[in-house]
Amino acid sequence: MSGQDAPKVLFAEDSRVQALLLGRTLREAGYDVTAAVNGAEALAAVRTAAPDIIISDIEMPEMDGIAFCHAVKDDPELCSIPIIMVTSLATPSDLIRAIAAGADTYITKPYDGEALLARIEERLAADRQDTRLSDRPEESVVFAGTPYAVRTSQQHTINFLLALYANVSTQNDELQRLNDRKNELLGVAAVEVRSPLSDILAAVKLLQGSASGDLNPAQTNLVERVRLSAEIIQQTVDGQLDARAIEESELHLDTRPANLSDIVDNAVVLHRLRGEGEGVEVQFQRPPTPANAIVDGVKVEQAVNALIVFAMGRAGSGQSVVVKVEGAAQQLTLAVCDSGPEMSAEALGRLYANDEALDIEAGVRTGLAIARKVVNAHGGQVWAENAEDGGVKVGFDLPGAAPAAYV
Repeated sequence: MSGQDAPKVLFAEDSRVQALLLGRTLREAGYDVTAAVNGAEALAAVRTAAPDIIISDIEMPEMDGIAFCHAVKDDPELCSIPIIMVTSLATPSDLIRAIAAGADTYITKPYDGEALLARIEERLAADRQDTRLSDRPEESVVFAGTPYAVRTSQQHTINFLLALYANVSTQNDELQRLNDRKNELLGVAAVEVRSPLSDILAAVKLLQGSASGDLNPAQTNLVERVRLSAEIIQQTVDGQLDARAIEESELHLDTRPANLSDIVDNAVVLHRLRGEGEGVEVQFQRPPTPANAIVDGVKVEQAVNALIVFAMGRAGSGQSVVVKVEGAAQQLTLAVCDSGPEMSAEALGRLYANDEALDIEAGVRTGLAIARKVVNAHGGQVWAENAEDGGVKVGFDLPGAAPAAYV
């Protein structure tokens, strides 16, 4: 569209920024544009500009969009010009007022430029209503106790219903996008924040336990402040996480060749120190041969941490937690065994589901749900069962890597 063939658009918008953006969008699309800052100015410009279509905001000074639209649609020389109402409100009463004023359709702010241009093209191609507003049949509509006199046609009402559907669909897509982004951020928080916090708390407990005699009063106070701060952060993070966010968030892996035994060793060291302060022995039965895998070592270690934390929470003073790595090139298995009471088959089946009905601390439940997500992302599977010699055994299976692939 260019030159004399370009359709003429008159728009009324009191926001300077919105007017600049709208004007740019229309001009870049090839329209001949006339701008007004309120309804009164737009009404004066209609006759001289002779627009093919009008776009009007609703909330404007001097004369708002509803009054402006009504004035245009009740003028026999102007009533055939299609009008698109633009609003940031889009309440039912606003829509009824727009219909009653004779508007042809509407779109809500903030709008996508392409969506607005599509709405313009749609209205320019449609048949025009050349009957004055006051000559149209009147219908009485009552909404929320307020009566409205609406002069419209069946096609006019259908146009608004279609516009309403389009706006709702667009808003739903945007809400879904924002929800996906929220879940992604929560997933990052779950995987990247909780595990370091657990390490900090474990180190603090160690300092406050066996090493407390080596601390002076100032150091003891500082360690306690670190503990309180870390617990507050952990509670905040746990409070922001839920199973749905963990399930729907996308997990990005940085996979590299690794020895699963080394990863487990790193995790066990800190928990072993923590266990000393709680009277729980943490053992690692390391296999004699490398447990080669292609994994994201940091995230797999976080999954291992979650399983050990669960097991230590079930083990009482004087009991032990045993960690094992088994398997070969095709499949590797990590198992964490505790000495606590057995669990029902139903509870074991829901262990990794972040189920609030389980008698497990919220942070531990969340950690197990994260472990499942991490393992699944690696093509593995988590499991839980009652051990033959008592207690509960939790763990996961991961694809192994042959030495050639590992190197």
